[in-house]
Amino acid sequence: YLHSSRGGKSYHHLQKSTRSETMTSIEGVRKLAEEWASNDPNPLTSKYVRNLLNNEKASEEELMELFGKGRIGFGTAGLRAKMFPGPRYMNDLVVVQASQGLASYCLSAFSVESSEDQ
Repeated sequence: YLHSSRGGKSYHHLQKSTRSETMTSIEGVRKLAEEWASNDPNPLTSKYVRNLLNNEKASEEELMELFGKGRIGFGTAGLRAKMFPGPRYMNDLVVVQASQGLASYCLSAFSVESSEDQ
């Protein structure tokens, strides 16, 4: 079973919910940002997003930039982007999600024999 060090919490639900290329509704973007902030294991980036959401003068453009344009892409150099909150950038939650995804793939692709079978 795959769990983060943050209370044994799995982040697969968040990874699946943020796969879309572009989100056009500010309400949808705000919801994704709220979910992101509540799951982000880094208190600094989580606070940054919460402050954005709580600031009435917060730029909808910034929220759309961080959360409305899809996920970071996996390229020939792996996952690379500037360090910033949100699914488009490198941060603790993206690393947790990528690690869980890789581990999940390995578990499903390669059967693990029990010690009795060896």
